[in-house]
Amino acid sequence: MIASAAITQTAYYWTGGAGDNKWSSVGNWAMDEAGTTPATAYPGQNGFVEDVSYDSAYIPKTEPTELVFDVDVTLWRINFGDTSSLYGALPLTISGSGHVLTLVNVGNNAADRTHICRVTHVRNITINANYWDSRSTTYFEDGAVVAVKNDLGLWNSNSKIFIEEGASVDAPMIGYLSTGAPLVTVNGGTWSGGDWTPMLGHDYVTNGAGGVICARCQAVYSTRSEEGCPHANRAPAGPSWSQSCLGAGVTAGEKW
Repeated sequence: MIASAAITQTAYYWTGGAGDNKWSSVGNWAMDEAGTTPATAYPGQNGFVEDVSYDSAYIPKTEPTELVFDVDVTLWRINFGDTSSLYGALPLTISGSGHVLTLVNVGNNAADRTHICRVTHVRNITINANYWDSRSTTYFEDGAVVAVKNDLGLWNSNSKIFIEEGASVDAPMIGYLSTGAPLVTVNGGTWSGGDWTPMLGHDYVTNGAGGVICARCQAVYSTRSEEGCPHANRAPAGPSWSQSCLGAGVTAGEKW
């Protein structure tokens, strides 16, 4: 068991022993990182007690290359890969055939957040989360419906978000680095309902052909508001907010 504040977590570790990449196959899970204690259930199978106990899952950075959510599950959090190093991490495709993944992690600290530490493609699944940290590149693709309540954080120079055609993301996003690069690119999908906060001022959102962006931009530092919120509608004095609803067909590459 792992204790987090008042929440008790039961940790499950992916082994892939069942050989089918399915979340619900108990043979794919163990109760220890070494895989020596086979699981008797899959993460989320035994349900949860709200605000008391939940399951958590840990996926290594080299396997599987495809993870199929063939059931609806509610978890505290998932770690995809290793937060200490992205070296050697292999790409991962997450699909769900319309199933729902709910991540209830409520603490705003590293031990409670879901971390994406592999280049990840997310398709045909609904994800509801409180926190989602992208420490590598995440592609939200056809059929991905994602809602993140508190923030979708981009934490390092590898952190990028692409919202592709057929995907919908409703999330406030925070860029924590100053790379002078587009951290979020909307390529035909939709990003709505959230705020964009470039914490260090130089990072930005851009849209590809057919993308739809409807979000507020907040420049945290007034001296960098122009770089942080380059859209024409931004307020010139900071900390500042501006509002944008860029419809389909806007000029590809427009900064936000």
